[in-house]
Amino acid sequence: MTINHYWIVDDDPIARVLIRKKMSNEGLCEKFSEFQNGQEALKALKEAEENDTPDLIFLDLNMPIMDGWEFLEEARHKLENVHARVAILTSSISPDDWDRSQNIPGVSCFLNKPLNTAELLNRIDSSSRPNSI
Repeated sequence: MTINHYWIVDDDPIARVLIRKKMSNEGLCEKFSEFQNGQEALKALKEAEENDTPDLIFLDLNMPIMDGWEFLEEARHKLENVHARVAILTSSISPDDWDRSQNIPGVSCFLNKPLNTAELLNRIDSSSRPNSI
């Protein structure tokens, strides 16, 4: 999978910095956008030009205003044709969260923080799930 543009949707500024550093250090992608909650990301997705949508969205589950689950529900209806993979990147260790993520189109993987880029790429490349939200 080629990543030309990725989004980070996470309320934790330290988590956002770590993701950016790992993606940059691995030479995976330099173009990114950041959002502090699902509502900001959803607004940006609705306003984005077709050629400026992300290839990959790092999505935290637990955020104020609009959490990751709400974002996925809202984005699914609006963005059926966007070819973005969603990587849930969370501190949640709940088996219920993992189970729930498996039934959502567009979610390519469920990863625990901190980001392990090798695991991310392995899971995304081997994912046979649909490419759209």
